[in-house]
Amino acid sequence: MKCSALRVAVSVLLAFPGAVFAQQESASFFSNCLIRPAEHTELASAVQEVAVARPVALGQRVREGEALIEFGHAALDARLARLENEIGFAERALARGERLGNLLPDAERDELSNAVARARADAAEVRAERDRYILRAPHAGIIVDTPLSVGELATDQPVMTIIDVSTLRAEISVPAALHGRYSVGQSLVLRSETGAEKRGTISFVDPVIDFGSRTFRLHADVDNADNGWLAGLSCTVVF
Repeated sequence: MKCSALRVAVSVLLAFPGAVFAQQESASFFSNCLIRPAEHTELASAVQEVAVARPVALGQRVREGEALIEFGHAALDARLARLENEIGFAERALARGERLGNLLPDAERDELSNAVARARADAAEVRAERDRYILRAPHAGIIVDTPLSVGELATDQPVMTIIDVSTLRAEISVPAALHGRYSVGQSLVLRSETGAEKRGTISFVDPVIDFGSRTFRLHADVDNADNGWLAGLSCTVVF
């Protein structure tokens, strides 16, 4: 009797293989996810110098480009002051030459003009070098770590961490069976552990299946301008 039932089941599968797959495709998959800041930046100093000023504090919101830490650059300041004096001297010499009109040979006029241009270029180079001694925010966000204090020497370790929670990123592990159904730009509805729901937009679909878990990674960006969700919460998505 059991053999007969098994033969019937096999016959059905062979005759209607799509029925089983259709049933699997219609099933809902629940995947857990973790909510992280879309931007989480550990900042390092471009120079190994002593911090002389830190105009921002832990927990403070900063704008893109805002100065965060200033490192000592007294030697560069001295070089710049000397070059600015040279610029002034060269410009005055050129002005005197211009007043001579045709009495000044073209070669000397060119030499005076080149002296002004060289001094200005050298000063611009020093200013650019000095800018490296001021650490600025690469994006807007909140300061969440300040391991370097004023008076301490910067090394190759991070000196500050900034996160941006205006946009969050849900990191989702999706069953391998669903690979190929989702693409960048599609939307998903996510539910946080508090029960609140938000819509996310897929920003990344992993092209590789993890062999051990038989899942693939999917990222969805979530607008959090209202600060309705906290980074670090878990969430659930239904496929």
